[in-house]
Amino acid sequence: MRLTRPTSALLLLTAVSWLTPAQGANPVALEQVEWPRNTSCGGCAVLQFGMLEIQLPPALVGKIYIATSMASSVHLIPPDGDPRHDVVLSCTSAQELVDKYGRKLSANQFLEQLGHPASSADPWAKIRRVEGLDNAIRHTHTARDKAHAYWIRSTPPNSQYTYLVVDNAPDVYSLSGALTPELYAAILANLRLAPAP
Repeated sequence: MRLTRPTSALLLLTAVSWLTPAQGANPVALEQVEWPRNTSCGGCAVLQFGMLEIQLPPALVGKIYIATSMASSVHLIPPDGDPRHDVVLSCTSAQELVDKYGRKLSANQFLEQLGHPASSADPWAKIRRVEGLDNAIRHTHTARDKAHAYWIRSTPPNSQYTYLVVDNAPDVYSLSGALTPELYAAILANLRLAPAP
């Protein structure tokens, strides 16, 4: 069977629209997924950022950079040294996260609500758009003990966003940038909560 040009174009358009959320749509709902399994991490560098202790494999992170003007964030540079593909680990207060939208919720409650699709008339539709859910292909939540990770997986590979929340902690951590599934799994697999040294 031979496809004519209009049929081919229609099939391509259908495939693209099926894979890409429509502008202004909020189709992505929060999915519950398993926490990545613990793995041995030979040769890993240990980074403690606030109360998070993270093991970073050298195959995924070549350098850790902290700008003196941005002490509340850490840049994880990939092994190829290209800073355009870094992941930024940062910290903000949980109160600041929810207050910017005028919501009286805990960080977990806010992020759970963010995971519910909303009609365009619902104020949450605008919040979801600001948080990047209009460009998301997937939105997942996983939890282990007191730690929760909410990953907004975007179409552009360099604009991923993950919130890391610890129950009853005053701060929320985030990972943003070129976060790959491999680095995400490596960070969570051996994540520990640790007091300041």
